[in-house]
Amino acid sequence: MRTIVVFTLILSSALCTSRLSLISKDFKDINYIDKQLYITYPDIESVNLPGLGIESIPQGMVKSNSIRSISLPDNKITEVKKHIFDETPNLEYLNLAGNGISIDDFQIEHENLKVLIFDFQNSTEIVDPNLLIKELKIRLPNVEVLSWKGLNHELLLSWMKFFPKLTTAYFSDSNYIQMVNTSAIADNAYNLRNFHLERNVIDEFVMDVPGNIEELYLDENPLKYFWINPNYQSLKILSLSNCLLSEIPVIYSLQMLDISHNEIRLVAFDTLQHMPLLKYLNLNNNKLTTLPEIHHLNKLETLSLSDNLIGNITDIFMSNSLKMLNLRGNNIDNIDVIEWWQLNVLEYLDLSRNKLTSLPSMWHNSMPMLKYLNLEFNNFVSLENVQIHNFVDLRELYIKNNNITYIDINQNILRLVPRKCTVYMV
Repeated sequence: MRTIVVFTLILSSALCTSRLSLISKDFKDINYIDKQLYITYPDIESVNLPGLGIESIPQGMVKSNSIRSISLPDNKITEVKKHIFDETPNLEYLNLAGNGISIDDFQIEHENLKVLIFDFQNSTEIVDPNLLIKELKIRLPNVEVLSWKGLNHELLLSWMKFFPKLTTAYFSDSNYIQMVNTSAIADNAYNLRNFHLERNVIDEFVMDVPGNIEELYLDENPLKYFWINPNYQSLKILSLSNCLLSEIPVIYSLQMLDISHNEIRLVAFDTLQHMPLLKYLNLNNNKLTTLPEIHHLNKLETLSLSDNLIGNITDIFMSNSLKMLNLRGNNIDNIDVIEWWQLNVLEYLDLSRNKLTSLPSMWHNSMPMLKYLNLEFNNFVSLENVQIHNFVDLRELYIKNNNITYIDINQNILRLVPRKCTVYMV
Protein backbone atom coordinates (compact mmCIF):
# COMPACT_ATOMS: atom_id res chain seq x y z
CA MET A 1 0.00 0.00 0.00
CA ARG A 2 1.38 3.41 -0.95
CA THR A 3 1.18 6.22 1.57
CA ILE A 4 0.99 9.76 0.23
CA VAL A 5 3.10 12.11 2.33
CA VAL A 6 1.22 15.28 3.19
CA PHE A 7 3.06 16.26 6.38
CA THR A 8 6.58 16.76 7.70
CA LEU A 9 8.00 13.29 8.14
CA ILE A 10 10.83 13.04 10.66
CA LEU A 11 12.50 9.66 11.00
CA SER A 12 15.08 9.39 13.74
CA SER A 13 16.56 7.01 16.26
CA ALA A 14 19.52 6.73 18.57
CA LEU A 15 21.68 5.51 15.70
CA CYS A 16 20.24 7.46 12.79
CA THR A 17 19.23 11.10 12.49
CA SER A 18 18.16 11.22 8.85
CA ARG A 19 15.20 13.43 8.13
CA LEU A 20 12.68 13.94 5.36
CA SER A 21 11.17 17.39 5.59
CA LEU A 22 8.32 19.10 3.81
CA ILE A 23 9.44 22.36 5.37
CA SER A 24 10.73 24.62 2.62
CA LYS A 25 14.32 25.81 2.82
CA ASP A 26 16.37 27.56 0.18
CA PHE A 27 19.61 26.02 -1.02
CA LYS A 28 22.47 28.37 -0.24
CA ASP A 29 24.09 30.09 -3.19
CA ILE A 30 27.76 29.89 -4.01
CA ASN A 31 29.71 32.62 -2.25
CA TYR A 32 30.34 35.01 -5.12
CA ILE A 33 32.96 37.72 -5.12
CA ASP A 34 32.25 40.42 -2.58
CA LYS A 35 32.48 43.33 -4.98
CA GLN A 36 32.18 45.99 -2.29
CA LEU A 37 29.84 48.11 -4.37
CA TYR A 38 29.58 50.80 -1.74
CA ILE A 39 31.60 52.10 1.16
CA THR A 40 30.89 51.08 4.72
CA TYR A 41 32.43 52.72 7.73
CA PRO A 42 32.55 51.79 11.42
CA ASP A 43 29.92 53.16 13.77
CA ILE A 44 32.07 55.83 15.34
CA GLU A 45 31.55 59.29 16.78
CA SER A 46 29.57 60.96 14.00
CA VAL A 47 27.29 63.75 12.83
CA ASN A 48 24.56 62.63 10.40
CA LEU A 49 22.37 65.25 8.69
CA PRO A 50 20.91 63.70 5.50
CA GLY A 51 18.21 65.28 3.35
CA LEU A 52 17.53 68.39 5.45
CA GLY A 53 17.76 70.98 2.67
CA ILE A 54 21.03 72.41 4.01
CA GLU A 55 22.36 74.95 1.50
CA SER A 56 25.72 75.81 2.99
CA ILE A 57 28.20 74.58 5.58
CA PRO A 58 28.91 77.36 8.08
CA GLN A 59 32.42 77.83 9.37
CA GLY A 60 32.83 75.83 12.55
CA MET A 61 29.66 73.84 11.94
CA VAL A 62 31.23 71.00 13.90
CA LYS A 63 33.71 71.84 16.65
CA SER A 64 34.97 68.65 18.21
CA ASN A 65 38.14 66.67 18.65
CA SER A 66 36.17 63.43 19.02
CA ILE A 67 33.97 63.56 15.90
CA ARG A 68 35.45 61.37 13.19
CA SER A 69 32.55 61.08 10.74
CA ILE A 70 30.32 63.71 9.10
CA SER A 71 27.51 62.79 6.68
CA LEU A 72 25.64 65.50 4.76
CA PRO A 73 24.14 63.58 1.80
CA ASP A 74 21.15 64.68 -0.28
CA ASN A 75 21.18 68.32 0.73
CA LYS A 76 21.55 71.48 -1.38
CA ILE A 77 25.16 72.36 -0.63
CA THR A 78 26.88 74.13 -3.54
CA GLU A 79 30.36 74.86 -2.17
CA VAL A 80 32.86 73.61 0.38
CA LYS A 81 35.38 76.20 1.55
CA LYS A 82 39.01 75.46 2.18
CA HIS A 83 39.14 75.43 5.99
CA ILE A 84 35.53 74.51 6.71
CA PHE A 85 36.42 71.46 8.83
CA ASP A 86 39.53 72.80 10.56
CA GLU A 87 37.76 72.62 13.92
CA THR A 88 37.12 68.90 13.42
CA PRO A 89 40.80 67.89 13.31
CA ASN A 90 40.26 64.14 13.67
CA LEU A 91 37.70 63.86 10.88
CA GLU A 92 38.24 60.65 8.90
CA TYR A 93 35.00 60.13 6.95
CA LEU A 94 33.07 62.76 4.95
CA ASN A 95 29.93 62.03 2.91
CA LEU A 96 28.77 64.82 0.58
CA ALA A 97 26.88 62.67 -1.93
CA GLY A 98 23.83 64.02 -3.72
CA ASN A 99 24.53 67.75 -3.33
CA GLY A 100 25.30 70.33 -6.04
CA ILE A 101 28.98 71.05 -5.55
CA SER A 102 30.99 71.93 -8.65
CA ILE A 103 34.69 71.18 -9.01
CA ASP A 104 35.64 74.88 -8.82
CA ASP A 105 33.69 75.30 -5.59
CA PHE A 106 35.17 72.25 -3.89
CA GLN A 107 38.21 73.62 -2.09
CA ILE A 108 38.48 71.46 1.01
CA GLU A 109 41.76 70.91 2.84
CA HIS A 110 42.18 68.40 5.65
CA GLU A 111 45.16 66.47 6.99
CA ASN A 112 43.41 63.43 8.48
CA LEU A 113 40.49 62.70 6.16
CA LYS A 114 40.66 59.09 4.91
CA VAL A 115 37.30 58.49 3.20
CA LEU A 116 35.56 60.95 0.87
CA ILE A 117 32.18 60.26 -0.75
CA PHE A 118 31.37 62.77 -3.49
CA ASP A 119 28.82 60.82 -5.52
CA PHE A 120 26.13 62.20 -7.85
CA GLN A 121 26.63 65.92 -7.58
CA ASN A 122 23.73 67.82 -9.16
CA SER A 123 25.99 70.61 -10.34
CA THR A 124 26.00 71.95 -13.89
CA GLU A 125 27.46 69.67 -16.55
CA ILE A 126 31.11 70.55 -17.11
CA VAL A 127 31.86 71.69 -20.67
CA ASP A 128 34.90 73.79 -19.78
CA PRO A 129 37.37 73.66 -22.74
CA ASN A 130 40.20 73.96 -20.20
CA LEU A 131 39.07 70.87 -18.30
CA LEU A 132 42.10 68.84 -19.36
CA ILE A 133 44.48 71.28 -17.68
CA LYS A 134 42.24 72.23 -14.76
CA GLU A 135 43.78 71.70 -11.34
CA LEU A 136 41.71 70.71 -8.33
CA LYS A 137 41.63 73.18 -5.45
CA ILE A 138 41.74 70.57 -2.73
CA ARG A 139 44.40 69.19 -0.44
CA LEU A 140 43.63 65.77 1.01
CA PRO A 141 46.99 64.03 1.43
CA ASN A 142 45.69 61.08 3.46
CA VAL A 143 42.50 60.10 1.65
CA GLU A 144 42.60 56.36 0.97
CA VAL A 145 39.06 55.77 -0.33
CA LEU A 146 37.37 58.04 -2.86
CA SER A 147 33.86 57.50 -4.18
CA TRP A 148 32.98 59.83 -7.07
CA LYS A 149 30.10 58.08 -8.80
CA GLY A 150 27.93 59.68 -11.46
CA LEU A 151 30.58 61.99 -12.91
CA ASN A 152 29.18 64.61 -15.27
CA HIS A 153 32.44 65.05 -17.14
CA GLU A 154 35.36 63.07 -18.51
CA LEU A 155 37.36 61.01 -16.02
CA LEU A 156 40.72 62.62 -15.51
CA LEU A 157 43.07 60.17 -13.86
CA SER A 158 45.61 62.96 -13.56
CA TRP A 159 43.47 64.32 -10.72
CA MET A 160 44.39 61.29 -8.65
CA LYS A 161 47.70 62.94 -7.86
CA PHE A 162 45.74 65.10 -5.42
CA PHE A 163 45.08 61.90 -3.43
CA PRO A 164 48.62 60.49 -3.05
CA LYS A 165 47.57 57.70 -0.67
CA LEU A 166 44.50 56.62 -2.61
CA THR A 167 44.01 52.84 -2.56
CA THR A 168 40.32 52.46 -3.55
CA ALA A 169 38.44 54.49 -6.16
CA TYR A 170 34.79 54.31 -7.25
CA PHE A 171 34.09 55.97 -10.62
CA SER A 172 30.94 54.08 -11.60
CA ASP A 173 27.49 55.04 -12.91
CA SER A 174 28.44 57.78 -15.35
CA ASN A 175 27.23 58.35 -18.90
CA TYR A 176 30.35 60.43 -19.56
CA ILE A 177 33.05 57.85 -18.99
CA GLN A 178 33.58 56.17 -22.35
CA MET A 179 37.35 55.77 -22.39
CA VAL A 180 39.95 55.42 -19.65
CA ASN A 181 43.44 56.74 -20.20
CA THR A 182 45.02 53.83 -18.39
CA SER A 183 48.57 55.04 -18.96
CA ALA A 184 47.88 57.80 -16.43
CA ILE A 185 47.30 55.30 -13.62
CA ALA A 186 50.95 54.37 -13.13
CA ASP A 187 51.92 58.04 -13.18
CA ASN A 188 49.23 59.46 -10.90
CA ALA A 189 47.87 56.62 -8.78
CA TYR A 190 50.80 54.51 -7.68
CA ASN A 191 49.02 53.25 -4.54
CA LEU A 192 45.70 52.45 -6.23
CA ARG A 193 44.71 48.83 -5.53
CA ASN A 194 40.93 48.63 -6.03
CA PHE A 195 39.40 50.33 -9.09
CA HIS A 196 35.62 50.41 -9.68
CA LEU A 197 34.31 51.44 -13.11
CA GLU A 198 30.95 49.66 -13.19
CA ARG A 199 27.98 50.86 -15.25
CA ASN A 200 29.70 53.43 -17.41
CA VAL A 201 29.74 53.54 -21.24
CA ILE A 202 33.26 52.17 -21.72
CA ASP A 203 33.45 50.31 -25.04
CA GLU A 204 37.22 49.76 -25.13
CA PHE A 205 39.63 49.06 -22.33
CA VAL A 206 43.35 48.58 -22.98
CA MET A 207 45.90 48.51 -20.19
CA ASP A 208 49.54 47.83 -20.89
CA VAL A 209 51.03 49.32 -17.72
CA PRO A 210 48.38 48.93 -15.01
CA GLY A 211 50.40 50.16 -12.04
CA ASN A 212 49.68 48.24 -8.84
CA ILE A 213 45.97 47.58 -9.25
CA GLU A 214 44.90 44.30 -7.63
CA GLU A 215 41.12 44.48 -8.15
CA LEU A 216 39.39 45.81 -11.27
CA TYR A 217 35.60 45.99 -11.69
CA LEU A 218 34.13 46.82 -15.12
CA ASP A 219 30.70 45.19 -14.84
CA GLU A 220 27.88 46.40 -17.09
CA ASN A 221 29.95 48.31 -19.60
CA PRO A 222 29.35 47.79 -23.37
CA LEU A 223 32.88 46.51 -23.95
CA LYS A 224 33.71 45.68 -27.55
CA TYR A 225 37.38 45.18 -26.83
CA PHE A 226 39.23 44.35 -23.63
CA TRP A 227 42.94 43.72 -23.22
CA ILE A 228 45.34 43.81 -20.29
CA ASN A 229 48.97 42.89 -20.58
CA PRO A 230 48.88 39.13 -19.77
CA ASN A 231 52.23 39.38 -18.00
CA TYR A 232 50.85 41.84 -15.49
CA GLN A 233 51.65 40.38 -12.07
CA SER A 234 49.51 42.37 -9.61
CA LEU A 235 45.91 41.90 -10.75
CA LYS A 236 44.13 39.31 -8.59
CA ILE A 237 40.41 40.02 -9.05
CA LEU A 238 38.79 40.91 -12.38
CA SER A 239 35.03 41.38 -12.78
CA LEU A 240 33.57 41.70 -16.28
CA SER A 241 29.96 40.65 -15.76
CA ASN A 242 27.45 41.73 -18.41
CA CYS A 243 29.94 43.31 -20.83
CA LEU A 244 29.03 41.71 -24.22
CA LEU A 245 32.36 39.85 -24.38
CA SER A 246 32.86 36.72 -26.46
CA GLU A 247 36.34 35.76 -25.24
CA ILE A 248 37.98 35.24 -21.86
CA PRO A 249 40.98 37.49 -21.18
CA VAL A 250 44.24 35.82 -20.16
CA ILE A 251 46.05 37.33 -17.18
CA TYR A 252 48.58 35.13 -15.46
CA SER A 253 48.19 36.49 -11.92
CA LEU A 254 44.36 36.27 -11.69
CA GLN A 255 42.87 34.49 -8.69
CA MET A 256 39.21 35.44 -9.20
CA LEU A 257 37.44 36.01 -12.50
CA ASP A 258 33.77 36.87 -12.99
CA ILE A 259 32.85 36.89 -16.67
CA SER A 260 29.21 35.95 -16.25
CA HIS A 261 26.35 37.28 -18.44
CA ASN A 262 28.42 37.56 -21.61
CA GLU A 263 28.50 35.91 -25.05
CA ILE A 264 31.10 33.20 -24.49
CA ARG A 265 30.46 30.02 -26.50
CA LEU A 266 33.75 28.20 -26.03
CA VAL A 267 36.60 28.18 -23.54
CA ALA A 268 39.79 27.21 -25.32
CA PHE A 269 42.10 24.89 -23.42
CA ASP A 270 45.11 27.20 -23.65
CA THR A 271 43.08 30.13 -22.24
CA LEU A 272 42.74 28.69 -18.75
CA GLN A 273 46.08 26.93 -18.96
CA HIS A 274 47.77 30.30 -18.69
CA MET A 275 45.94 31.28 -15.48
CA PRO A 276 47.18 28.65 -13.01
CA LEU A 277 46.42 30.73 -9.89
CA LEU A 278 42.65 30.87 -10.40
CA LYS A 279 40.64 30.02 -7.28
CA TYR A 280 37.24 31.28 -8.44
CA LEU A 281 35.73 31.25 -11.94
CA ASN A 282 32.22 32.46 -12.73
CA LEU A 283 30.92 31.71 -16.25
CA ASN A 284 27.21 31.91 -15.47
CA ASN A 285 24.75 33.00 -18.16
CA ASN A 286 26.91 32.49 -21.21
CA LYS A 287 26.39 30.18 -24.21
CA LEU A 288 28.64 27.26 -23.35
CA THR A 289 27.55 23.82 -24.58
CA THR A 290 30.35 21.83 -22.92
CA LEU A 291 32.26 21.97 -19.68
CA PRO A 292 35.62 23.75 -19.89
CA GLU A 293 38.68 21.62 -19.27
CA ILE A 294 40.06 22.75 -15.95
CA HIS A 295 41.99 19.76 -14.62
CA HIS A 296 45.25 21.73 -14.80
CA LEU A 297 43.90 24.45 -12.46
CA ASN A 298 45.23 23.00 -9.23
CA LYS A 299 44.07 25.92 -7.08
CA LEU A 300 40.51 26.28 -8.42
CA GLU A 301 37.97 25.95 -5.59
CA THR A 302 34.78 27.43 -7.05
CA LEU A 303 33.44 26.93 -10.58
CA SER A 304 30.04 28.34 -11.51
CA LEU A 305 28.47 27.46 -14.88
CA SER A 306 24.79 28.05 -14.27
CA ASP A 307 22.35 29.03 -17.03
CA ASN A 308 24.41 27.89 -20.00
CA LEU A 309 23.55 25.31 -22.68
CA ILE A 310 25.54 22.37 -21.33
CA GLY A 311 24.12 18.95 -22.25
CA ASN A 312 25.31 15.44 -21.38
CA ILE A 313 28.39 15.26 -19.19
CA THR A 314 30.95 12.72 -20.41
CA ASP A 315 34.69 12.51 -20.92
CA ILE A 316 35.53 15.81 -19.23
CA PHE A 317 38.32 16.11 -16.71
CA MET A 318 37.79 18.40 -13.74
CA SER A 319 40.12 19.88 -11.15
CA ASN A 320 40.41 17.80 -8.01
CA SER A 321 40.77 20.99 -5.93
CA LEU A 322 37.13 22.00 -6.50
CA LYS A 323 35.03 22.56 -3.38
CA MET A 324 32.00 24.18 -5.04
CA LEU A 325 30.51 23.36 -8.46
CA ASN A 326 27.39 25.04 -9.85
CA LEU A 327 25.72 23.53 -12.95
CA ARG A 328 22.28 24.95 -12.29
CA GLY A 329 19.94 25.72 -15.19
CA ASN A 330 21.54 23.79 -18.05
CA ASN A 331 20.26 20.99 -20.33
CA ILE A 332 21.88 18.07 -18.51
CA ASP A 333 19.87 14.84 -18.73
CA ASN A 334 22.72 12.37 -18.25
CA ILE A 335 25.87 12.17 -16.15
CA ASP A 336 28.34 9.47 -17.08
CA VAL A 337 30.71 8.63 -14.24
CA ILE A 338 34.16 8.38 -15.75
CA GLU A 339 37.48 9.46 -14.32
CA TRP A 340 36.77 13.19 -14.68
CA TRP A 341 34.32 12.97 -11.80
CA GLN A 342 37.17 12.66 -9.30
CA LEU A 343 36.26 15.55 -7.03
CA ASN A 344 37.85 14.43 -3.81
CA VAL A 345 37.24 17.63 -1.83
CA LEU A 346 33.94 18.76 -3.39
CA GLU A 347 31.44 19.84 -0.72
CA TYR A 348 28.81 21.72 -2.74
CA LEU A 349 27.11 20.58 -5.94
CA ASP A 350 24.18 22.33 -7.63
CA LEU A 351 22.48 20.34 -10.43
CA SER A 352 19.10 22.00 -10.10
CA ARG A 353 16.94 23.05 -13.05
CA ASN A 354 18.24 20.38 -15.42
CA LYS A 355 16.58 17.31 -16.97
CA LEU A 356 17.98 14.51 -14.82
CA THR A 357 15.92 11.39 -14.10
CA SER A 358 18.63 9.35 -12.35
CA LEU A 359 22.20 9.41 -11.15
CA PRO A 360 24.81 6.63 -11.43
CA SER A 361 24.93 4.07 -8.63
CA MET A 362 28.65 4.47 -7.89
CA TRP A 363 29.08 8.20 -8.23
CA HIS A 364 29.69 8.60 -4.49
CA ASN A 365 33.17 7.15 -5.03
CA SER A 366 34.10 10.26 -6.98
CA MET A 367 33.08 12.87 -4.39
CA PRO A 368 33.42 11.43 -0.89
CA MET A 369 33.29 14.83 0.88
CA LEU A 370 29.98 16.02 -0.59
CA LYS A 371 27.85 17.86 1.99
CA TYR A 372 25.29 19.90 0.01
CA LEU A 373 23.44 18.62 -3.05
CA ASN A 374 20.75 20.49 -4.96
CA LEU A 375 18.60 18.46 -7.38
CA GLU A 376 15.54 20.71 -7.45
CA PHE A 377 13.50 21.12 -10.65
CA ASN A 378 14.63 17.91 -12.37
CA ASN A 379 12.67 14.81 -13.42
CA PHE A 380 13.36 12.34 -10.59
CA VAL A 381 10.43 10.09 -9.72
CA SER A 382 11.86 8.48 -6.56
CA LEU A 383 14.67 8.74 -4.03
CA GLU A 384 16.06 5.45 -5.31
CA ASN A 385 17.09 7.17 -8.53
CA VAL A 386 19.07 9.78 -6.64
CA GLN A 387 21.58 7.22 -5.31
CA ILE A 388 22.74 9.12 -2.23
CA HIS A 389 22.81 6.41 0.43
CA ASN A 390 26.59 6.01 0.28
CA PHE A 391 27.37 9.71 0.77
CA VAL A 392 28.42 9.45 4.40
CA ASP A 393 29.06 13.19 4.87
CA LEU A 394 25.96 14.48 3.07
CA ARG A 395 24.11 16.98 5.27
CA GLU A 396 21.48 18.53 3.03
CA LEU A 397 19.67 17.29 -0.08
CA TYR A 398 17.21 19.54 -1.94
CA ILE A 399 14.84 17.69 -4.23
CA LYS A 400 11.63 19.71 -4.35
CA ASN A 401 9.82 20.27 -7.65
CA ASN A 402 10.60 16.88 -9.14
CA ASN A 403 8.15 14.14 -10.10
CA ILE A 404 8.18 12.42 -6.70
CA THR A 405 4.50 12.12 -5.86
CA TYR A 406 4.64 9.65 -2.98
CA ILE A 407 6.93 8.00 -0.48
CA ASP A 408 6.26 4.44 0.65
CA ILE A 409 7.30 4.38 4.30
CA ASN A 410 6.83 0.61 4.38
CA GLN A 411 10.00 0.18 2.30
CA ASN A 412 12.27 1.59 5.01
CA ILE A 413 12.95 4.97 3.50
CA LEU A 414 15.89 5.54 5.86
CA ARG A 415 18.09 3.21 3.90
CA LEU A 416 18.08 5.74 1.05
CA VAL A 417 19.18 8.69 3.18
CA PRO A 418 22.65 9.07 4.74
CA ARG A 419 22.87 9.50 8.47
CA LYS A 420 22.52 13.15 9.62
CA CYS A 421 21.19 14.21 6.21
CA THR A 422 18.04 16.29 5.83
CA VAL A 423 16.09 15.91 2.60
CA TYR A 424 14.01 18.94 1.65
CA MET A 425 11.11 17.69 -0.47
CA VAL A 426 8.87 20.71 -1.17
